[in-house]
Amino acid sequence: MKLWSSFPSSANLDDAKTDGALTEWLETVEQFTAEAVDEACKRLKRRNVAFLPSAGQIFTECQNAAADIRQAEIRANATPRVEYQYPPEHRERMKARFNALVEELKSGANFNPNYGERPKGTKPEKPIVERRVPGTFMEKWERENGRPYPHKAQVEALLTDPKSKLYDANFKGFNS
Repeated sequence: MKLWSSFPSSANLDDAKTDGALTEWLETVEQFTAEAVDEACKRLKRRNVAFLPSAGQIFTECQNAAADIRQAEIRANATPRVEYQYPPEHRERMKARFNALVEELKSGANFNPNYGERPKGTKPEKPIVERRVPGTFMEKWERENGRPYPHKAQVEALLTDPKSKLYDANFKGFNS
């Protein structure tokens, strides 16, 4: 019925023609699965045509949809599945290790309530996680040039030092 109502020309048919067309459609699709008929109806609704499809068009679309569904099932069943079954000893070892871990965590033997704190006057420990790729412009510049990024004061000193290669007699400072 959704397929029928999606075509504007179906509104102009009288009751006798409507009954005849619907009966013809139903006789055509009765040999196909509901999934194939549903897919065929979706495909027919997508067409850019204002008129109802004939029984032959519906039959062709149902055949194509059924073939596509069969091909999908064949592909799904033809895909090899390798299921590895672990031996029972492996499963028992895993259970024992997991239970030992649970007991260790429950006992609190490795629990450190002061984790992350450090005595005053000591340097912080190296962090557990380090960033592998520096993200800032300065870090990228330092990595590419093999030296620390020159900060304002360093650049100013180089520009005002007569012994420097970068000396500029006209340089008055960044803030001037």
